[in-house]
Amino acid sequence: TFLALLTIILYTILVGFSAPTLRALIMGSVTLLAVLLGKRAIAIYALIISALIMLLINPEYIFDISFQLTFAATLGVLLFTKALERRLNKFPKWFSETLATTLAAQVLVIPLLFYYFGTVSLLSPLVNTLVLWTIPISTVLGFAFLGLTFISNFLANLSSYLLILPLTFFTAAVDFFGSFKVFVLNFEKNNLISVCGYYLLLLSLIPKYLKIRLIKR
Repeated sequence: TFLALLTIILYTILVGFSAPTLRALIMGSVTLLAVLLGKRAIAIYALIISALIMLLINPEYIFDISFQLTFAATLGVLLFTKALERRLNKFPKWFSETLATTLAAQVLVIPLLFYYFGTVSLLSPLVNTLVLWTIPISTVLGFAFLGLTFISNFLANLSSYLLILPLTFFTAAVDFFGSFKVFVLNFEKNNLISVCGYYLLLLSLIPKYLKIRLIKR
């Protein structure tokens, strides 16, 4: 547990204290602290605590786009992933789990994307599903490459050839699917009324969603 906590801290220092990494650091620390104390770790409580701590440190985070996106995506994953997995169980498990997680994150993120950027790609869940496996591999290989640069240039160069494979696949897939402009939805930017309307509609559906979950349990 201590090793996991140390790894999270080192990773955060390495990549920088942006809102998403700081959120992950606090959530990870809260969860690991619960493990050390023999308590049950509940992810949504850890998410709320991390948001509270970050806003106490810097209240202006509330206006930060990355802060809003990371918390919306994480909350969406926590709330909707299981339900989506049940509806996608006809697909292979490796595909359905990743797709369900991606779609769950999109549920709360889409209105923010429309508000700030004015566009959303309908292919983004599929693309995320296809490339998500490259992220942990690239992260591990990236750490290995960084460590080997202090030991041996030969070994570092060798590991770089392995690192370039998942990164090349990632960028190629994103560029390829990004070229299909017909699947991109355009929306009026900074339309707060539409964003509020979306969240209010979603909020009205949550009681029914929770009722279904309780019945299935």
